[in-house]
Amino acid sequence: MDRYRFEIFLPLFHNDFRDVDPIKIKQATDEIVNEFGGCRATEIPLAGFWKDAGVLYKDEVIQLTVETKKTESTLNWFRDKKEFWESPEQFNQAVIYITYQELEVLS
Repeated sequence: MDRYRFEIFLPLFHNDFRDVDPIKIKQATDEIVNEFGGCRATEIPLAGFWKDAGVLYKDEVIQLTVETKKTESTLNWFRDKKEFWESPEQFNQAVIYITYQELEVLS
């Protein structure tokens, strides 16, 4: 069966170093569970680093992992959610990092 694995990296802090409201993370997790039946989450925050205009930035994120059927509607769902999660009302981020890959599960 053709499947996708999505990895969603949700920030724990806003760009001005304020904590992200844990309710926002729970809401995002609940949306994924309601749509796909479940997900996995990291227990320990992951550190991310990047440079922009010569300035080094550090971020702390949690990673949610979802495995689901490979459909165009799944891709569209995550595209829509990415835009929503980036909005000022949610995580207020220039980019919420979401990756996906095709999977084959051993039988």
